[in-house]
Amino acid sequence: MNTWCYLNKPGWKASVTAASIATLLLTDGLIAAEYWVRPNLGGDDHRLCLEDSPCKLSADVLALLAAGDQLHLKSGIYSPTLIEGIHGAADAPIVISGPKAHAGQAIFSGQTTDTSTRDLLELKQCSNIIVRDVGMRAAFRSGIRVNNSHNVTLKRINVSSAGKWAVFSNHSNFLSVVDSTLKGPTSQHGIYLSNSGDNATLLNNHISGFAGSGIHVNGDLSMGGAPGVVADGVISNLVIAGNWIDRNGKSGGAAINLDGALNTVISNNLITSPYGAGVALFRGDAARGSNWVDIHNNLIVGAAQSRDLLIFNQSGTDNTVQNNILIVRDASVHAINVHKNEKKNGRSTYGPLPFTSSDNFYWVEGSLIELGNNSLSAPRVANHPLLGLRKLKEHPQISVTENLGYFLSTQLAELVKLKGIGSANSYLNGDRINLPAPGQEDTQTPK
Repeated sequence: MNTWCYLNKPGWKASVTAASIATLLLTDGLIAAEYWVRPNLGGDDHRLCLEDSPCKLSADVLALLAAGDQLHLKSGIYSPTLIEGIHGAADAPIVISGPKAHAGQAIFSGQTTDTSTRDLLELKQCSNIIVRDVGMRAAFRSGIRVNNSHNVTLKRINVSSAGKWAVFSNHSNFLSVVDSTLKGPTSQHGIYLSNSGDNATLLNNHISGFAGSGIHVNGDLSMGGAPGVVADGVISNLVIAGNWIDRNGKSGGAAINLDGALNTVISNNLITSPYGAGVALFRGDAARGSNWVDIHNNLIVGAAQSRDLLIFNQSGTDNTVQNNILIVRDASVHAINVHKNEKKNGRSTYGPLPFTSSDNFYWVEGSLIELGNNSLSAPRVANHPLLGLRKLKEHPQISVTENLGYFLSTQLAELVKLKGIGSANSYLNGDRINLPAPGQEDTQTPK
């Protein structure tokens, strides 16, 4: 079957087969081509792949794509699509893009239990691909799956009402999700990174309304490796920055949930009304806990019934919490909770250590930091204001310095007793922070 196409090089225009186009060469290398396609639902396909005569999106057209090529999606509704085995180059990625602003939308949609199309758009064993300016609606499982594909960028993607996940990646390195809007409901997570893939960047996204976590990272040792991915059971070198993660976690999890994440930066995120935790570091399915994580410059505003805002469970090695604003809305939870971890010689430890917290601002109706079941400041236990400080002395590797604690219901006399903890810790008493009343978070929009 012949596929008609247009080669966007001066002096080149041809009708060729899918097999022959891949071999066309110029003296300066492969030809970079542009293709315009229309929705792949019904109708014949005798058109050229030109802007004013787009051909139907098909496996034949996708097979033509090579380094530097661009595939333009015309506005309309596209059925679930598998893109397999296409490869750009680091300096010449393949770009798949929807219409420009105000020119309509290219939307993938459709419910199917077919395992080859249960995800609306799947990139399988591809590399150096950019997908931008497309929408995903009503997926059976995920809006976009990145399946053992490397150096993939998803930019300005809009996903809503997926079955399980908005974006799902497995065994994939160097995934970037940028400037995208991901909205629930789904049964699980907004962005799910899994199976030992490393070097992901999640930047400037709006992630809201997911039953599970807004961002879930799972090293998942049991799933082994894949081409280009070592089966180490951890996910390393993540950057999670500039995201607004709002109202996630009604079924559990956290706004940012890290199971086996190493060498990770979490910065400049706005996390509002998490029904689960704000940020949770732990060991579940991964080979080890989440360690060498730098959490700084974030604003986390808890819901009326959140879990603890920052949770460290079997995850303490050189994790740093610095210059964050943590606002607790529920007196039964904590700003930071460092759980007891695995047992050594029959005794629970607070390891791996050390853990550092500095230069943070808290507004707390409960306690600042809990080590196991013991609070650093314990304002809820008026007769034991130093409960937990003895535990701190037993674990000098835990550093708690230059934090600002802000309590609503603790007597100043009790706060003064805490001045000697760490260095330059300051604890204020007042009520001048303007926030929505507990239980009203769903009606509020952050400025």
